[in-house]
Amino acid sequence: MCSIRFRQSCTPEQGAARPRGVTFGVAGDHDAVEWAEEIVNALDGKPLRIEADRLGSYHAGAVMSSNALVAVIDAAVVLMKRAGIEEQAALKALEPIARASLENISPLGAQDGPDWSHRPRRRFNRDSTHGGTCDELHQQ
Repeated sequence: MCSIRFRQSCTPEQGAARPRGVTFGVAGDHDAVEWAEEIVNALDGKPLRIEADRLGSYHAGAVMSSNALVAVIDAAVVLMKRAGIEEQAALKALEPIARASLENISPLGAQDGPDWSHRPRRRFNRDSTHGGTCDELHQQ
């Protein structure tokens, strides 16, 4: 028996069109994993061996990096809409911010890199209701 986990995609066609370079988690008995790795390599993917009893953690991590990320972006769009910004304009404004955050993960690490979320930063919008640091804002 073998399990292969695929990349997040909205449709089967998208998933089939973009397997190159995608990491596939594979688990199972030795022969099944070897066969799964052949399939993944034929798709120009990257096999990642996982112990079968750890598939739950692997899958939860994969879901958080895809589905949960979509939920966070959706929540950000809702907040932008509350600020009077049209949905498509909000998505276009948020995309470079989200991409930059994702691109920073590989070189900086999610935990070992600088702690971006707690670093004091001054707001550049002098007309805002709060002109202090982010730490001060979180304390309110």
